[in-house]
Amino acid sequence: TSLGLGLVNSLIVVFAIGGMTFLIVLLYKYKCMKILIGYMILASTMLLGVLGGQIFFVAINKYQLAIDQISFYVTMYNFAIVGVLAIFYQKGIPT
Repeated sequence: TSLGLGLVNSLIVVFAIGGMTFLIVLLYKYKCMKILIGYMILASTMLLGVLGGQIFFVAINKYQLAIDQISFYVTMYNFAIVGVLAIFYQKGIPT
């Protein structure tokens, strides 16, 4: 039964990823660029926040820094938002 449950779980993951990919391709085909850009912004924000927070948490533990939870969350929120602004709303190098 364990092999069967593992197979069912893997099929669910494969179909979920395939369905999401199909949805993204459909959005691109029908030129729903605002939805795609919104998705990219949301995904980038989440990645910067979660992975940046994980790296920051490891650095806090390694260097034994004293930081409260509210400051940690505000720092990660700021890192994620400013990172997305830097990625998506850049104007280039002024000349």
